[in-house]
Amino acid sequence: ANSVPLDVISEVETFDARVGLQLRTCLIFGLRVQEAIELKPHRVDKGHYMIVTDGTKGGRARAVPIDTDEKRELLEQCKKMVGHGKNAFMGAPEHSLLQNKNRFYYLMKKFGITKEMLGVTAHGLRHEYVNGRYEDLAGGKSPVEGGTVARDNPELDHSARTIIAEEVGHTRPNIVSCYTGSCRTVAKMKKTENKE
Repeated sequence: ANSVPLDVISEVETFDARVGLQLRTCLIFGLRVQEAIELKPHRVDKGHYMIVTDGTKGGRARAVPIDTDEKRELLEQCKKMVGHGKNAFMGAPEHSLLQNKNRFYYLMKKFGITKEMLGVTAHGLRHEYVNGRYEDLAGGKSPVEGGTVARDNPELDHSARTIIAEEVGHTRPNIVSCYTGSCRTVAKMKKTENKE
């Protein structure tokens, strides 16, 4: 899956540390852009997981694990960025949500994080998160990345998809196939490639 190169994220951080951290939360926690902007790092931190509520689709709360040092360090960086206060959020406090979103997308364009320029989008960071979590939980790569777990162990595949669906704010495990692919979809893609 195409994602935003880490050196590009670092460039964004150098230019605008706040937006750079928002991008990192999309990659490391699988957040949507609006969730990253509205994230209240002090309030969401529950120790080994965080509860994401602000900016979610339909206001549906979800738990996202804080199960690596990288995740813990990133959340602590976010806390430092926003300062103290349970309701301090990742967007620039002097701007509205719309202004913060405009700033985010302006910088994505400025640094080439678009389908046209780098062939990637900020949403691709969620894809990377999902595929990484799939590998962690299923013990093998997702179908879109050439893995065979879905075919070889359908129960483990379904279990991984169910957990991931909850973590990224979807109710049905089959929606995860949009990110990871499915055996059927990947087989169709290969057939099409072979015909060309």
